[in-house]
Amino acid sequence: GSAPTGASLGQNTGPPPEYNLDVCPLCGKPISEGTIVVLPARSGQPKQHFHHDCFRCARCNTALAGQTYRRDQPPVAASVGPEAEEDVNAPYVCGPCWAEHRAPRCAACAEPVTGTILGALDGSWHPECFTCAGCTTPLGGEQKFFRGPSNMPMCPQCI
Repeated sequence: GSAPTGASLGQNTGPPPEYNLDVCPLCGKPISEGTIVVLPARSGQPKQHFHHDCFRCARCNTALAGQTYRRDQPPVAASVGPEAEEDVNAPYVCGPCWAEHRAPRCAACAEPVTGTILGALDGSWHPECFTCAGCTTPLGGEQKFFRGPSNMPMCPQCI
């Protein structure tokens, strides 16, 4: 799934009737005033409300409101199916912490793959890094490729 960006903020001057029983899931205290963070419903879970000051990266403590954030879990492959959904108990982390600690590493450059992940030759690749080891021809998409030395891709002309 894609990383959410920017939870919505709201100024809460008092608890409207629908918020009377809301408790911040991070600190366990009632949400009754101040700025709140509202996360939309997703992955079958209802919308969530947090104190603005509580909604922080579980790894580096950066405020997450208005930032890219994810659940602190490995990426879920689309091919796994609907049973492999987001772990709703995993804490939230900022984009940089997720990239550093959870994103797969590119088999060519060893940097985190945070956008489109090309899975081939038993590894994860940035699409732009998946090139022939012999001539550097891009091999993403429908191009034929073969397993070359050191598990690197090779085009038909270089194999």
